[in-house]
Amino acid sequence: MGLADLKARMGHDSDRTALIYQHATRDADQKIADALSARVEAKGRKN
Repeated sequence: MGLADLKARMGHDSDRTALIYQHATRDADQKIADALSARVEAKGRKN
C-alpha cells in the first residue's frame, strides 16, 4: 500500500500524519489476512 492509498483509506490530508499510522495499519492488515487464511484453511479441511 502506497502513501496515497494510506492517506485515502485513513482520511488524512498530511503525509506526516499518514506515516505515523503506516506501521499500525500494516500490522492490522496482516492480522486480518492471517485470520482469513486460517478460516479458509479450516474450511478446506472440513470438505
